Amino acid sequence: MQTKHRLAAVSVVAVALVLAMAAATGAVAAQEDDEIETSVVFEDQVSDGESVVVQESSHGEDYVVVVHEDDDGEAGDVVGHVDAEEGVNEDVEVDLDEALDEGEHTLHAMLHETSEEDAFGSSLSVDDETVVDDAVVTVEAEEDDDEVDDEAEDEEVDDEEVDDEGLPGFTAVAAVLALLSLAFLARRSR
Repeated sequence: MQTKHRLAAVSVVAVALVLAMAAATGAVAAQEDDEIETSVVFEDQVSDGESVVVQESSHGEDYVVVVHEDDDGEAGDVVGHVDAEEGVNEDVEVDLDEALDEGEHTLHAMLHETSEEDAFGSSLSVDDETVVDDAVVTVEAEEDDDEVDDEAEDEEVDDEEVDDEGLPGFTAVAAVLALLSLAFLARRSR
């Protein structure tokens, strides 16, 4: 009987190790096979007028996120830019060269090549389409001090919340630990 329990425990540990190795190998293979898509996501937002946030941008090499003002529905003059590293970048803050006035402004976030001579090179394109997204940026009137204090208190409460989503490999690690715990308990119970 003791041999059966030992065999069961060893089997559980072996299965756990195989699953962990398969998960790790699959994650590495997926990273190697995935090419980084060149894209930009620029969503409507409220701003202080000094900067804007591009929600996500990505490219396979270093690049520049350039924000343009609107010129009859097309990207016009440059109003700000920031260098970005290759890969996927989230919540990219772009400082504007000049503050926006109060009101709504349509802006265009466009990806450009890097340049050694200038701040940035030519715009990036995919399938002959320029990589660009537009957003309405709203600059509101300045608030009085009481409203600012109330918002600061609300933000402090939000900062205390913890979000475990997005932890790489957390699920696989938890599964392996659970299986190892079960194997340990099975062994102890004999």
